[in-house]
Amino acid sequence: MAFFRGTSLSTQERQFWGLLLLGIFAVFVPTIFMLWFMWKAVGNEDAAVRNQLLSLYERRLDELARSADDYRRQLWLALADSEPDRPAAHRFAEVVTAGALDSVVVLGANGHIVYPDPTPAPIAPVHRDPQLEAARLAESRDADWPAALARYRSVASRAGLVTTRLQALLGQARCLVALQRSEEAVTLLVSELNRPEYLEARDERGRAPAMDGLVDALALMDLEEATRAPLANGLLRRLGDYGAFHLPASQRLELLGRLERVAPDHWQHDHLLRGEELARQFAASGASVPDDGSFHQVSDGLWAMLPSGSDLVGLFGEERLRQELSRHMVTLETGWLVDVLAPGQAPQTGNEGRAVALGEGFPDWVLSLSVDNRELLVTRARSRRAMYITSGIMVVGLILVLGGIITRFLTGHILETRLKNDLLATVTHELKTPLASVRMLVDTLLDGHYRDSHTTREYLELIAKENQRLSRLIEHFLNYSRLERHKTGFQMSSVSVTQIAETALEAIGDKLRHEGFRTDREWEPDLPRIRADADAMTTVVLNLLDNAIKYSREEKWIQVRSYLEDRHHVCLEVQDHGIGISRRALRKIFNRFFQADRSLTREAEGVGLGLNIVKLILDAHGGRIRVKTHPGKGSTFTVVMPVAGSRR
Repeated sequence: MAFFRGTSLSTQERQFWGLLLLGIFAVFVPTIFMLWFMWKAVGNEDAAVRNQLLSLYERRLDELARSADDYRRQLWLALADSEPDRPAAHRFAEVVTAGALDSVVVLGANGHIVYPDPTPAPIAPVHRDPQLEAARLAESRDADWPAALARYRSVASRAGLVTTRLQALLGQARCLVALQRSEEAVTLLVSELNRPEYLEARDERGRAPAMDGLVDALALMDLEEATRAPLANGLLRRLGDYGAFHLPASQRLELLGRLERVAPDHWQHDHLLRGEELARQFAASGASVPDDGSFHQVSDGLWAMLPSGSDLVGLFGEERLRQELSRHMVTLETGWLVDVLAPGQAPQTGNEGRAVALGEGFPDWVLSLSVDNRELLVTRARSRRAMYITSGIMVVGLILVLGGIITRFLTGHILETRLKNDLLATVTHELKTPLASVRMLVDTLLDGHYRDSHTTREYLELIAKENQRLSRLIEHFLNYSRLERHKTGFQMSSVSVTQIAETALEAIGDKLRHEGFRTDREWEPDLPRIRADADAMTTVVLNLLDNAIKYSREEKWIQVRSYLEDRHHVCLEVQDHGIGISRRALRKIFNRFFQADRSLTREAEGVGLGLNIVKLILDAHGGRIRVKTHPGKGSTFTVVMPVAGSRR
């Protein structure tokens, strides 16, 4: 500290500069050491890369295997998201459309497949219309298309059953096509089969014949025909709506396949077609999958997974599963070859490569990792040098930032100590003045230096006033101490903002009258009540009124208003025509011990705790306070409180 000898710096300032120099020393020594360490590390990097290659393989392979397990758990969650109380077809469509898996199979309570539904048993025998059977014989046996067409038209015009009329319409279309009258067939099918009664009709196998007919019509249409696009889009929409449009899985798969061929320009259901094909392949295989959450091969190119407790079997084509696993692997630097291999595929590893089992969740799958380019070592060395330099810069920057934070903390601590010392001087002054006045007045009374009882009463009133001043000062300190230490137990109840304001005005009424203030009150009627501690909220209003009194000069006027700001907030406003608050001081007025006038000779008494107490009380009640001020013209403090029962 020889630098400070012979100077006029105070003890606090010497402490500050000493701590600042210590902080600078604490920052620069680690910085110099870090730079030296970086220099040595960069110089030895080539040898370090070669020595770490083997351990790098092991670490990378572990990371990749964990990525595969993480992906498998994501698939479990995708299956678990399906709600079990929904129809099986709807659940199938939800999972497949989400895209996390290629397909799923829905199991029933007994473990049997419920979707894709097995071949349905025939429905109760269907009524055979003799005329319809005669038309079919004329069509199929005799190839008498005109006669068959006439018979079909007769049946369609008189039959009572919807299914019979539907079969007759389809027969007419076949005959028209056989007679090379395709346009008439298309017009008939499109105009009739889109009717709800035909779309909802089902044959003895549960199929929707109208859908077959509409796809036939689409296949007969020219590509440029205007009605082709609406028909194709309508069919695709119905086939994609598993919830509202019910079809046997076999018919839906068949129709999706036909639509892909006849309407490639409108096709949009690759995922559903792929999902139905894989689900049908799984069902045809007759395989059962253990519920261990691992992938098992059930047929050529098809892998299945059944999590424990789930009724959904997740399905993947082998190539898609490989692609997804590779995509979820940890990204490696350029120069590494990472490959996921299904059972039976040979790994392509070089002399420095490794191949390991992918994990328990993927039996017989192999993870292959190898060096693609011998320049990788050089590239890695350069990359790690850059990493060291970047890390070193970041660490140095962090040290500098921490040094700045520590310096700021120490500065703040010293400033707070200085503030407390100023507070001690202020409190001493505030306590000393009324105590000296009381002592002088008491001594005067004791010595008998008064003329009459009027003088005695005047002295006693002065003593009472100074006593009140002391009480207010002590009360401020007690309130602040309790609030700061969170020791105040608020007694919450439903209270009226207007009543709180009235109580505060009544409590401070004598002071207002003594100081010669005119008070205007404006209460909005029927205000909703708030939930608060009435005494604490009264303290808030008293502190605001006390500030308005202290900082008013010639124009002694105060207005107190209560009003509803919106459905959820009630406001209480205290306005004065005092000296106002500067813009710089406005940012600090709610800080503890802050006073715009720091001198001990200021006119307004107090120690700078009033508004801090207001802020602490309002924060504890979920309220807030706004301030509008014009220096030299006055200030408006607005307390905003939530309405009782409001969640906002």
